[in-house]
Amino acid sequence: MPIEIPEHEIRISSVYNPWEKQRRFHASPARFRLFGGAQGPGKSLALLWEGIMHCLQYAGSNSLLLRRTYPELDSGLIDHFEKHVLARCPEIIGGRKNFNRTNRVVNFSNGSKLRFGYCEAFKDVYQYDSAEYVFIGLDELTQFQFRVWEHLRLRNRCPVPGSRPCMAGATNPGGENAEWVKALWIDRKPFPGMETYQYDAKDYDFIPANVFDNPVYANDLEYIKNLQEMSPGLRAQRLEGRWDKFEGQFFGNFDPSRHVWDSRNHPFEIPAWWPKWVSIDWGFAHHTAVHWHTHGLTTAPNTKEPQKIVITYREMIQREKTGDDLGKLIADRCEGEHITNVYLSPDAFAKKESVRTIATQIGDALAPRGIPRPGMADNDRVGGWNLMYQLLELDQWMVMDSCVDTIRSIPMPMRDPEKLEDVKKTDSLADDVCDSLRYGIKTYLQPRKVPEKLIHEAKMATIPDLMSKYLYNFEYQNKRSSSTGPVRQKIVPGWMKR
Repeated sequence: MPIEIPEHEIRISSVYNPWEKQRRFHASPARFRLFGGAQGPGKSLALLWEGIMHCLQYAGSNSLLLRRTYPELDSGLIDHFEKHVLARCPEIIGGRKNFNRTNRVVNFSNGSKLRFGYCEAFKDVYQYDSAEYVFIGLDELTQFQFRVWEHLRLRNRCPVPGSRPCMAGATNPGGENAEWVKALWIDRKPFPGMETYQYDAKDYDFIPANVFDNPVYANDLEYIKNLQEMSPGLRAQRLEGRWDKFEGQFFGNFDPSRHVWDSRNHPFEIPAWWPKWVSIDWGFAHHTAVHWHTHGLTTAPNTKEPQKIVITYREMIQREKTGDDLGKLIADRCEGEHITNVYLSPDAFAKKESVRTIATQIGDALAPRGIPRPGMADNDRVGGWNLMYQLLELDQWMVMDSCVDTIRSIPMPMRDPEKLEDVKKTDSLADDVCDSLRYGIKTYLQPRKVPEKLIHEAKMATIPDLMSKYLYNFEYQNKRSSSTGPVRQKIVPGWMKR
């Protein structure tokens, strides 16, 4: 008997003829699919037709297609819809009248609905809570936070018999939220914060594609030339589809072959005389990132001559832990080690979960175990990022290969477009991890400026003549009073008036 082709596929094939990678995307049985990884393979078009196919196949169902903002939605998915569907085959949706441009909703003749939406901030996700969606597609997935994806999963269900709810994303590498996408589809590991039961690798399928998979552009020499002539970061991202190098990357000089200590082939034991210190970026709803560092003279695996290097040798990532619990976990991992300093994010010295600050709670757990109470970390962001960059450039900072989340996180921070010397602040794990690293490296290697009072006292000690010492001190006090505001006028002795 001849194979029966579903009616909706016959109707679509008259206007949409997907090429090989697009067909692989549509045919994948995975619950969660990721398509693309470079510029030009027809990612958005495939996502659009996937939504249309679900609406046609499951009568009375809902599908949802999202971009981060409405302007991006209009110039992308909706523009594709108007050019490839309304202009060429409006009968597929039952005629032009079935597209409500104002509400951005397609009402199919079989009762299905395809909704185009946006989700610029997390609060925007709640507008989709009133419906169930058999298919949810997110264009440029790395622009969305992990919790947006996680929340939308709750809406990815359908009462239509025989339906197969699924979700998909299309994207280029990079972007401020790329780390969770890379973890789930590229590294094929649960994103930190997920429980192990929440991740099944069989549910995730990555279909990589680039411009050469698209017959429209594969032989367009001018288009290919433009991609090849982009800056190195943008070329790696858009042409090569690399997830470790991309435009706007702050630590683009991080190279695992240079900066990750391969302990399997180069076993290393920290000498007893090397200092060890701990850095903490505290968070409750966000991740708490804790790192252990050491510093000394050694020959690293990738160098020939001994030099002083910082080694980040241990990490701990936690979430929703009280200060007391966090302090106990840190103390347990410090067992048998002599820790010289603990540097804690400044906000923890003000944040309270009870009458005690987070810093006090952590300190109360550390002190009985012989570990110093936390000191306030240096929060010089620009200076800290630049110091980390310089150490990487000089091969003077390495991370032990056991610090998996740290190794994944260092390449992820993006430059702040408003302040290029700073890292853009995000809600990502990489942000928390890199803040902890910055606190530990900057505070230990470049202590804060010596207080002016100490400089003054040191200068006073070098003046032998009492009269000169008095005049110097009098001038210093007058300068301080003029810079700090009105103070009580000092009485000048009578002998000074004569």
